[in-house]
Amino acid sequence: MTTRWTPDILPDDVPQASCRGCGTGIALLAGYWADVNGLTVCVKARLEDIGHGELPDYVFHQPMPEGLRGAPE
Repeated sequence: MTTRWTPDILPDDVPQASCRGCGTGIALLAGYWADVNGLTVCVKARLEDIGHGELPDYVFHQPMPEGLRGAPE
């Protein structure tokens, strides 16, 4: 699932948190945490294991837990 960051939704394109899985800046859009590219998931597979006729393992972006650097403010 993808959701584009637009000035109407997130005026400054500023991440609200960091993803606990991949460290990317993410923002809560339409009920999902999405990165600046509009992706709501982070891939959990090695690059050499991707593209062999199967979907890579992935998880949805999730913010860092409260109290850790990158947690939502």
